[in-house]
Amino acid sequence: MWCNFDNGLCSGWNQSSSDDFDWTLGSGSTSSSSTGPTSGQGGAGKYMYIEASSPRKPGQKAKLTVSVLPTGNESCLSFYYHMFGDTVGTLSVYVEDYKVLYISGNQGNRWIRQKRNVILNGSVTFEGIVGSSYTGDIAIDGVQIIKGNCPVSCSFDSGLCAGWNQSQSDDFDWTLQSGPTPSSSTGPLSDHSGSGYYMYIETTPRSYGDKAKLEFSVPSAQVGKVSCLTFYYHMYGDTINTLNVYNGNAWVFHKSGNQGNVWLEAKVSLTLQRNVSCDS
Repeated sequence: MWCNFDNGLCSGWNQSSSDDFDWTLGSGSTSSSSTGPTSGQGGAGKYMYIEASSPRKPGQKAKLTVSVLPTGNESCLSFYYHMFGDTVGTLSVYVEDYKVLYISGNQGNRWIRQKRNVILNGSVTFEGIVGSSYTGDIAIDGVQIIKGNCPVSCSFDSGLCAGWNQSQSDDFDWTLQSGPTPSSSTGPLSDHSGSGYYMYIETTPRSYGDKAKLEFSVPSAQVGKVSCLTFYYHMYGDTINTLNVYNGNAWVFHKSGNQGNVWLEAKVSLTLQRNVSCDS
């Protein structure tokens, strides 16, 4: 099941009758300043949001529900949310009556992807609650429910995800960044989607050959499974050195030199070991 709201509510979606007001279909910016997104996720398209301006009152709720069948299946629920404003309230997600996610307060002016492993049970409901004033618009986009557990992933939009760590056996750390890097004629202008955050190595004031290692600890249940590792990389500049990826101690990816001012996608088939690491 997938819905990006570009054609409104998809089949199976409904505004709840057990709430105080309805979610609104939006495109571009919301009607209030200093809150809400300026476009759908990815820079275009439509989205659903709660408008926190009058006549809304603090604490009022809007519920958007999608019917899901069959029940009892282990599934991956993923979606993008945008919660920007000084008085943002809360976004909760329920599977039937069980709360599986709760997010509160200002999360910054960006779309953030969220994933949850859930057991389907009739319906999934997105509940937005109005904060203390009009700067509390909350939006969702790109909702997907697929059978099976969620793939392990990290967009870095909220920093290092669970299981990720800066290595202690290197010379310096990777840096979290949005927008262009501080150095001219090198680095990306944004993350691969055009917004959000990414991890990069800043080569000033580093010395030639210094290494930075970023490691992911593979969940024990996934060790030994044949998997596909997918990631985007950006290697632009006249003096680019090397990006390596290791699966345990096995070298599974290697790229050197200037690859141009573009994000490139890499896919590697591998049998997962205890950790996967990138160094540069």
